[in-house]
Amino acid sequence: MKRIVLSFGLSVLAIFLFVSVGFCHMLWIEETNGKFKVFWGHKSKVEPYDPGRIKELKVFDNKGNSVKLKKEVVDNQLVLSVEKKPSVILASMEGVYLVTTPEGRKRMDKLEAQKQGLQVIESFYALQATKAIFADSTLLNKPLGLKLEPVFVENPYKGKDEAMVKVLYEGKPAEGVIVFNPFHKEIAKTDAKGMARIKVEELKMKEGYYALVCFYKVKISDPKADYLWLITSLTWQKKD
Repeated sequence: MKRIVLSFGLSVLAIFLFVSVGFCHMLWIEETNGKFKVFWGHKSKVEPYDPGRIKELKVFDNKGNSVKLKKEVVDNQLVLSVEKKPSVILASMEGVYLVTTPEGRKRMDKLEAQKQGLQVIESFYALQATKAIFADSTLLNKPLGLKLEPVFVENPYKGKDEAMVKVLYEGKPAEGVIVFNPFHKEIAKTDAKGMARIKVEELKMKEGYYALVCFYKVKISDPKADYLWLITSLTWQKKD
């Protein structure tokens, strides 16, 4: 009986650690000296990543037109140069299979874990993306094609104390999306209309830079994973 209780306790702990630690990394983009650096990290601290895993990049001007970009890798970070100042940049990272076991998280799919005789509590295919806003435009309240995408309902450049966002999954309002600030504090959950209202001050990552991170788990029919985990950050850079 004690072994059963201990095993259950470890399983619950593993899930807690997986959700609270394993998925608190975020993807984001910052403008520095006219160039745009793609970062990945935890609680606003930059961590190393493989730039080759950034598979999708889209840049738009304030009229919604595509902007040409040039990619280069500097100090193992992806850096973008653009021909004119963008309004929005979208970036997505290549997905990864993960499993939760009583011993912790492992980077493999469910079938691989079972072949190794591991006890799989849950399995995931994790996808990360970011939507970076750099200028006020009509694009702020329009979906631009991310699988899990937050859009502004109220303009964050109008000096309001609160930000209102609608989170869409495959273009439709998503209920129950958990919203974190950049320091992994849960601050909201979307309602039946996909809406969440958040105090802007809670989203301040650093001076003139704000971020929120949306987490959404979807049950899928995949022998390699039980769930699709979507992690999308929404950031905006401005002068206070």
